Amino acid sequence: MMPEDSVYAVSQLEIMIELQDFINGIADSTVDRIGSKLEPVDEEKKEKCLGNLHSPTTKRLWVAFQRLDALEDEYKAKANLAADDFEETQLKERALRASTLSILAKNIFWMQVRAEMGAWDNLSIGLRKDYMMVSCQGDPNRSVLPLPPGLRGLLGLGNVE
Repeated sequence: MMPEDSVYAVSQLEIMIELQDFINGIADSTVDRIGSKLEPVDEEKKEKCLGNLHSPTTKRLWVAFQRLDALEDEYKAKANLAADDFEETQLKERALRASTLSILAKNIFWMQVRAEMGAWDNLSIGLRKDYMMVSCQGDPNRSVLPLPPGLRGLLGLGNVE
């Protein structure tokens, strides 16, 4: 391993620890409150219920993604009103960090949802009120992802094309 690689790996670990700390700081009551404010299932759009999320960690990932996304916007707005260049730079750096963590939380969330719901073959899933997962096109098997056979095997989907 090159020295640069080890520094990079530590940096990745630090980012994951920061995200984990952020997630762990989210109270159960907040998770429940946010879940109750999501949009209900839209039967007119032929959304089909796949089931509720049960994992507290997966739910917290959703809340973390939402909060980090809002923090990014807040830091950007504050940067536009900063008193000096130093403060503006600091706030822009915080916005970028929040954005990066938000994207990470979002991607981990959708991976975890697909794993929890067994929905790796469904291209269009969504989250609704009380953490109900839906197929947005009404058919949970409407589109099959063109995954390579090796990846399908790793995901427990078999090697079927």
